[in-house]
Amino acid sequence: MTLQAQWGLEKTADSAISISRGILQAATSDKVQPLAILACERFGNTLAMCPETCRKVEKTVLPTPPHAVLKFLHSTVGYSAHDCATYFGTSQAGLQFLSFATALMNTMDTLESAKCIHHLLVESETDTSLVPTLLLVEDLMESLEPRCRLSRFTDEILGWHMLLRNLVRDHDEPLSNTVHASPVAPTAEVLKEIVDAFRELSRIGDSGAVKVTFAGFLLAPWLIAFTKWCLGSPPSTYMKDGTPLIETANSKVRVYLRDALLEVTLEYWIDSPRDLTIRGVPGSGRVFGMVGLRTYCQWLLRRLNVDRGSALAAVQGAIAGAVKRAVDNISFVSTYENSENWDDPLEKSTRRKFPELMLQPLRETSHVLSLMFEEYDTWDNTSDQFSVRKIPAVRTHCEHSPMEPGIVDVHATENCIVKEWGFLKSLAQIVASVLALSLYQHPESLRVFTVAPEASNGPKHLADVIQTALADETKASCPSHLLLAEAMKLVGHFKGRAAADHPVVMSSFSGQTVYFDFLNTNTVFEGGSMSLSWLPGLIWYGADKHHLVQSERLPVGTFDGNASMMTVPVHTPFNSLQGASLKWVAKHDGRRKGLRLALTTDGHKDSPNIWLTGVGGVLSSLLESVILETCPHGKDSCIDGTLAERCRYLVPGRGISGYLSTIHTKDIGRIIYLVAVDGNDALRFYACAHLSGKAAVFRGKACLDCCVEVCIEAGLSFVIL
Repeated sequence: MTLQAQWGLEKTADSAISISRGILQAATSDKVQPLAILACERFGNTLAMCPETCRKVEKTVLPTPPHAVLKFLHSTVGYSAHDCATYFGTSQAGLQFLSFATALMNTMDTLESAKCIHHLLVESETDTSLVPTLLLVEDLMESLEPRCRLSRFTDEILGWHMLLRNLVRDHDEPLSNTVHASPVAPTAEVLKEIVDAFRELSRIGDSGAVKVTFAGFLLAPWLIAFTKWCLGSPPSTYMKDGTPLIETANSKVRVYLRDALLEVTLEYWIDSPRDLTIRGVPGSGRVFGMVGLRTYCQWLLRRLNVDRGSALAAVQGAIAGAVKRAVDNISFVSTYENSENWDDPLEKSTRRKFPELMLQPLRETSHVLSLMFEEYDTWDNTSDQFSVRKIPAVRTHCEHSPMEPGIVDVHATENCIVKEWGFLKSLAQIVASVLALSLYQHPESLRVFTVAPEASNGPKHLADVIQTALADETKASCPSHLLLAEAMKLVGHFKGRAAADHPVVMSSFSGQTVYFDFLNTNTVFEGGSMSLSWLPGLIWYGADKHHLVQSERLPVGTFDGNASMMTVPVHTPFNSLQGASLKWVAKHDGRRKGLRLALTTDGHKDSPNIWLTGVGGVLSSLLESVILETCPHGKDSCIDGTLAERCRYLVPGRGISGYLSTIHTKDIGRIIYLVAVDGNDALRFYACAHLSGKAAVFRGKACLDCCVEVCIEAGLSFVIL
C-alpha cells in the first residue's frame, strides 16, 4: 500500500459539505443553533469517557426505530433520524459529549444541565465569543433529553445509593440516617472539578495525576455511578476511618464518606509539587431522573422509611389487599359530578342504582404489582369485612414491634394509633402509584420519575382519598382528575391532562408520548375506560414535532336535520347517518401551544362538515355512563309501545348540543333520546363527545327495551345505540 502525497481538493470540499449538511439537518430538525452543536462537539474532545459507556450510548440512545402511526391524528410518534443526538453519534468527540450529556440529563432537569455545560464551556474555551449563550445550550439540552432518558443512568445512581446505605448502616448508623433519602446532584462548580480531575487521570504521559480522592458523603452515590460511567469501573469506597466498603482493583479513584462538604484531592507523581485540594458545597438538589418500575418501588419504599424490617413485611403483606380494597371501595367520578355548576342528584343516582353496569376506569392491577414488587402476599378474595389493620404483618408492625435498631421511622411513636395512621399514610401513597401506573398499557418498559410524595397539608391528592378509604373502611368517591394527575406526574408530564379552556388529550414529555386508548380505537370498554397508551418518542404532525395536543370545540354552521328526526316513531335501533364516517380535524396553533384537535363527520348527504366538537368531555361522560352488554331478549327486537312514546331519535351533533343548552333538571328522565348510530363505534364515540360530560346508557347487544328501562330508572336522558 502506498501513501498519497496529495489529496483532491474536491474530496475535501465534499467532506466539508457533508459535515455542514449534518449540522444543518440536526439544527433544523431540533430548532437549535449550529453554534451550540459545534461548541459542544468540540468540548467532547476534552472529556474522559470510557469505550464501554460510548458503546452503551450507541445501543440505547442513538437507535432510531420506525415511527409508530397514530391513525386518529394521521401522525406518527418516534425520533428524527437526523436530530442532534444522531449527529453527535457520527464522531468520537460528539459521542463523548453525548455520553456526558446523558449522565447529566438523568441527574437533573434540562435547565440545570444547561447551566453545568455552559459553565464548563466558559471555563474551557479561550475565545468566549465562540461560547453559545445559556439559552442556546438549554435549547440543545431540551432536544437531547428524550433520547438521553433511554440510558437508565438514573437506575444506576439509585442502585448505588441503596447499596451504599445498606453497607454504611452496618458501620455508622448516624451517618446512614443523615444521608438523604434521595441522592444529591452536583453543582456546576463541583462538576467542573470532577470533570477536570477525570481529565487528569485520563491524560496520556507522565504529567497526569495518578489518583483522585473524593471526601464527602452527600454526593457519594452519584460520584460512584458517574465514576463508573466515565472511567469504566466504580471507585474504591471507604468509611471515614478507612474501613473498606467497596474495593475495586487498580482503581485510581477513592471515595471517603466523611463531612458534608465535598473535598477533591488530586495526587500527581511523588516528585511533583502540583497536588491539589479543593473544597466546596457538594450538590444543588436531589437527583432528578427516570427509572423502571422496580427501581421506582425500591426508591419509594426507602423514601417512606418502609424498606426493611417489620415495616417492609407489613407492606408486602398488605399491598395486594390494600390495592383491591381501594379498587372496590373508591368510585372515580367525573369533574362534572363534583361541580357546583352541574349538581344533578338524579345523575348521581346512576352509581348507586347500577354499580355493576358502570364503566370501570381501571384494568387489572396485578401486573403492575408484579413489576414493582419482587415479593408480596396475594389476596384473591377480600370480603366486606376485610381490614388492612387486621393483617398479621401489619398488626405486628404497629402493635408489637418497637422502633428497631437502624430504622428511623418518623411515624413511629409509643402510641399504636399514631403508628398505625402513619403506616396507612405510607401504604396509601404506594397504592396511589400502583393504581396510577395500572392505567398504562404495557408498563414493562415505562419510565417513571422519582418524585417525592405530596405533602398532605396542600390540595387534596389521590393518596389522601385512598388513606381515607383504607382507614375508615368505607366507600369513597374520588375525582378522576386526581388519578390522571398522579399517572401523568409519574411519567414526567407535570402539566397534567387539563388546561383552563383546552383539555389536553395527548402529550409528549421526556421521550414518552401518552394518549387515551379510546382516541385510537373509538371503542368503549367496560373495564379500563381511562386506559392510557404510551409510545417512546415525540409527536410528529407533518414535519413538525409537538409536545401537546389539546381538545377544542369549533362550532360552525347550522343543521336542522334533527327536527325531522324528533318526529320519527321509535321502533328499532338504526343508524341515522348511514355511510357517514368519523373525521379528525387538527389545527396547528403555534410552537408553544401545539395542536388543537376536533371531531366531525363526512360522507353523508345530510351531514356536511359542520359539527365540530372537542373530545375533552368524553372521559367525564364515560366515567358516569353505564354499559348494557347483554340481556335475555333479542338485540333487534322492537321496543314496547308504552316505552316508545317516551323516546325520540336523535342525530349526534348539533341535536345533542342544542338539547343540553336548554335542558332543565326537572326534564331529566322524562324523555329518552336515542342517539341513532347503531352498529358504528366511531359515530358512538362522536356522539359521546357531544355529551359535554353527561352520562348515557351505552348499548352493547342488549335490546332497546332493557336499555330504555335502565335509562329511566337511572334518571338519564340518552341511550347511545
